[in-house]
Amino acid sequence: MAASTRPQYYSNTLKVIDIREGALVRARAELQSAVDRGLVLVSEQSPPIDNHGNIFTGGLGIACLHLYRIYQAITSGKDEQDIQKLVEAAERYTPKEIPAELTFANGRTSPLCHTELGVIFIQMALRLVRGMHPAFRDDKADPKSGPQGTELSDSTSHFNFLWEVNRGSGEAIWHTRMQGKSVESNGHLMGIDEVLCGRAGLLWACVLRNRLYRVLSQGVDFRDADEHVVVDRLMSRDTTDLIGILHLHGLPTHTPSSPEPPEPPPYSWPWIDDWHALGGMHGAAGIMAAMFQADYADFRTPMTVPRSIGQSVPALTSFFEHTMDTLCQTCLDNDGHLPMSKPPFPSKNKNANPLVQICHGTPGLLLMLASARRNKEFRSKHWKPLWNEAFAIGSHRVWAEGLISKGAGICHGIAGNALPWLMWVEIDVDEGWSTAPHLERALAFLKECMNTKPFSEDLEDKYRMPDHPYSLFEGLAGTVLVWMEAVRILDKMLSKAAS
Repeated sequence: MAASTRPQYYSNTLKVIDIREGALVRARAELQSAVDRGLVLVSEQSPPIDNHGNIFTGGLGIACLHLYRIYQAITSGKDEQDIQKLVEAAERYTPKEIPAELTFANGRTSPLCHTELGVIFIQMALRLVRGMHPAFRDDKADPKSGPQGTELSDSTSHFNFLWEVNRGSGEAIWHTRMQGKSVESNGHLMGIDEVLCGRAGLLWACVLRNRLYRVLSQGVDFRDADEHVVVDRLMSRDTTDLIGILHLHGLPTHTPSSPEPPEPPPYSWPWIDDWHALGGMHGAAGIMAAMFQADYADFRTPMTVPRSIGQSVPALTSFFEHTMDTLCQTCLDNDGHLPMSKPPFPSKNKNANPLVQICHGTPGLLLMLASARRNKEFRSKHWKPLWNEAFAIGSHRVWAEGLISKGAGICHGIAGNALPWLMWVEIDVDEGWSTAPHLERALAFLKECMNTKPFSEDLEDKYRMPDHPYSLFEGLAGTVLVWMEAVRILDKMLSKAAS
């Protein structure tokens, strides 16, 4: 089927998946089988090459898939040999050399599309694992030591080790502090705060690095009890600084003649010229989702707010609430759709339906809401019924129009459309709340992903082959990651049911 003849999405005739315990066991087995086969396909069809590309569409994304597996293996207590094999798998897709110098074209500081910065963050994570996990300790060395006897419990060595592995992120944060809201590129003013190419992607990477460090630090016996606290604070400062910059850039331009708003205004980050994107990869929903990955304590008024206005700025949570209110009301006003931008972005096809995908559309809003709900302290102190309503109405729209013909990818595909439901469901599982209907819908979408290319060998040309078939954000590597998330959450559900 030619691309021009495919519909934007297929009418949803899927049956929701039975989520009674016996059926969940079968669904889990089917998903695990898909994971196993998907990993083989990714390994065989996208082997490591010298040109590693970036995280978004290149081999570095496959390295990130293995990093996800490493993190889950560590947190679930897998055997040390399993972790060693996973590290070796990630290293096969990662350049050995650390880039000697970083350059930032067009203000791009997100490791997702900045190849050298992506390399640095992946190497940083792998070096943290090799330097701190017991799987890589020399048997002859002191049990408190790192690989080849490196004394990570010695404060000087530990600080030096972390200083070295964090060099690249420090350079990126220093650079991004020097930039404004937008840069000129190809005759347009382009915003540089988004997830895909900008600061929000850098923030997300820093948060994931910090989580990995905190998990690994539980296995290191620090000689100085204060050392871990100090190092943790230094790493957290990156996230605080980035949240502060994103806060400032999301505020409307204020002039001395402008009246003070009666309440904190919603954030609105520039995208292209006068358009402000709303979706998950390029717009406000994604930037908010990135900020919600951080700790609640990081939502205080940051030091990056100028001293002249610092005393009058309310807690950042007030801005978060008003931004979520605005985006959710926009979704409700548009019958469950989240427009691409404000004002509406011009389209060559005036009859096209609104997009329903993470990068542009309602799934990006659901990603933001699920991320906010995962932030337990924010949820307990600030949650509003409006946000539940928007998630329900938006979910209805995604269920109806989310089987998009582009395939199963995370950025613009069926697996990405299911991901916010999985995130929402995990909170329900943790709190003992009902998981229907979001789990039923997520599992149905993830089963349909098994009928898409390149996973499916069916000759039917219903879904198109992704431009980068085995990549993390467009292809099979990302779909496998979402399947793995579903398996992890089902394991948690089944374990609770058995206890």
